[in-house]
Amino acid sequence: MNSFTGNATSGNGEGGAIYSVGNLAISGGTNSFTGNSAGQGGAIYSTSNLTVSGGTHSFTGNSATNGASGLGGAIFANMDANLTADGGDLTFRGNTANNLPNALYMANSDGNRSITLAATSGRSIFFYDPIASSDLANLDVFINNGGATGTVLFDKYRSDIYANTTLYNGTLQLTGGATYGVLSAPDTAFAAQSGSNIAADAAGNTISAANIALNAGSRITADLSGAAAGSTTNLTLDGTVTTPGGAITVDALNAGAVNGRYLLINNAGGFAFSSANVTVLVAGTAAPLRRFRTIYSGTFMRNYQMKSG
Repeated sequence: MNSFTGNATSGNGEGGAIYSVGNLAISGGTNSFTGNSAGQGGAIYSTSNLTVSGGTHSFTGNSATNGASGLGGAIFANMDANLTADGGDLTFRGNTANNLPNALYMANSDGNRSITLAATSGRSIFFYDPIASSDLANLDVFINNGGATGTVLFDKYRSDIYANTTLYNGTLQLTGGATYGVLSAPDTAFAAQSGSNIAADAAGNTISAANIALNAGSRITADLSGAAAGSTTNLTLDGTVTTPGGAITVDALNAGAVNGRYLLINNAGGFAFSSANVTVLVAGTAAPLRRFRTIYSGTFMRNYQMKSG
């Protein structure tokens, strides 16, 4: 096990544990970055491309301390950042920038960079702290590309990521009231590809982008565990939503344990598709399907193809 613990730069230096001038790859084994601090990049400051893969990696309690300029609680990335959970899980927890939760800051220094978040089957990337980026154009975020089918989780906080995001496979899981993305027309977009899944608990989570494309064959999973009748929204889609190619599926889980009516999806930007393009499943229960509804632009959509799962 490699442990980087309690390292700090002098003054407002960069990279509490690692400052990298060239490309940096952290791969294999078990690596923990705990309690490191710097002006920027509490644990890692990367001036070039960064890759973390091939083992079990944790970033805990790192901090960027240079006031409002303190960016990247755990990681500050100037260029491409490639985070892969393949040999084990990758976890960010308790990291801060300017005393606010933050795991990673992407500077997108030349306005043409990317973030790759890929978890293979049975593996996860856990963001218990949010990520953020500069507002420069042409940042791409690739989630579970290259055939990865694991889970990328964002919990509780707002990730202000100005990007074109594509969810290729596996699951993007939002919990605890998390928000992913920024509504910044016309420069941000989110696309869920066929076979991908957006999972949201009952705490009121949000995907925000100017344009949101839920491609045919993609799925939204709404977990009603702990839901409060009449006041629950699993997922808000903050942007203009389309369903290219045909129908998507909305799957209500743990519906048998609750009573009342529930708003599975709320859309603030308007749906640009027919309500026939959504199939609502109720998994493992024969509960009345009228309890589940979707709303757009203040009008309930009632013409779903509904069936028990």
